[in-house]
Amino acid sequence: MQCQHSMYLSERKIIFYYLYSLLVQILQTAIGFSLKEIAGL
Repeated sequence: MQCQHSMYLSERKIIFYYLYSLLVQILQTAIGFSLKEIAGL
């Protein structure tokens, strides 16, 4: 039981890490795009 529980927690951790890195990537892309727009003006 304990083993399954810790495995579940690690799986959730991986999912959260994946979502976080995806969010960071989107933010970086958005910031880079807006900076290009500002530089273009």
